[in-house]
Amino acid sequence: MRVTLAALGLALLISTASALPAFALAPAGSAVVVDATGNALRSGVSDTQFTLQLPKGAACQGDSKDGGYRVQSFMVPARYEPGALSYNSVAPEGEGNWSLFDVFTNPYVQAQTGVAEEKGDAGPIVNTPLFSLAVYLPRLDLLASGSYHVGLACTRYNQTKRFWATDVRISAQPAAAEKITWRVLDPAPAIGGGSAPVVPIGAAVVTVAVVAASVTLGRRRVRTSMRAVEARS
Repeated sequence: MRVTLAALGLALLISTASALPAFALAPAGSAVVVDATGNALRSGVSDTQFTLQLPKGAACQGDSKDGGYRVQSFMVPARYEPGALSYNSVAPEGEGNWSLFDVFTNPYVQAQTGVAEEKGDAGPIVNTPLFSLAVYLPRLDLLASGSYHVGLACTRYNQTKRFWATDVRISAQPAAAEKITWRVLDPAPAIGGGSAPVVPIGAAVVTVAVVAASVTLGRRRVRTSMRAVEARS
């Protein structure tokens, strides 16, 4: 009976795991919020100009010219997984998800990578513009206060393949003197979801169930063997 129950439990866990999403992506690195001269920024207001500094050599797995890769920006509520985002022509998909807007109020999406040195090589991320949050001032109702994942991503066919991120706390208050304020969270909370696969919890549970079932079977075999030995003695 123990073997039967273990097998049933294992089947149930496998069924549950099959309904879980595919492996998420881990960040390829951090995106550091800096000013136009490269100095780190810890906070700002609606018209503060900033950009995102990525680790040296940051690149997509391929370039735009031959590999079909694009560079996207994102500012999404902390409940979303940056590595699971897909993009349309203006923003990452999902309620409350935004791209970053440059200082000319253009959304920074579907940008071209630099050209790879050799066909098939990585496409460097180049020419990241200056951004600000000033575009939201006429419509503060569109920007909810809270914690956001902010960063840049490489996509292919609009699906995230690699990303860099930081976490920012945004406050949008129509009655305040500064209607929009933001600050970089330090230390930034860990975020799931870029370039290295992360094993889903369901898969780990299934692994534990397999081990448990094996242990149960092993114990039963040991007890059966012991009874056989006692009967012969």
